[in-house]
Amino acid sequence: MKYVKLDDIITQIDKAEIDAHWDNEVFNAEYIIEALDFVPYIEDIRPAIKAHWIETNEHKHQCSHCYFTTNPWTASFYNYCPNCGASMR
Repeated sequence: MKYVKLDDIITQIDKAEIDAHWDNEVFNAEYIIEALDFVPYIEDIRPAIKAHWIETNEHKHQCSHCYFTTNPWTASFYNYCPNCGASMR
């Protein structure tokens, strides 16, 4: 899945409408589809990951998402995994 900003979509569609008008053509879906090819993607958005701490037999806590292991004190200090960033709430 790729994410984009709505403002960037609107900007590109506005440019496509101007191009259609400039070329004396009808502004239609073809122009919109072509305009969407030029919308930049947002790379730094990641889906929220939810996980929980699992108590192991060695008196350690382990992240249910990435299996990062830590001591109980550290696990109680963070509401997220310091390794993968998964929310522990």
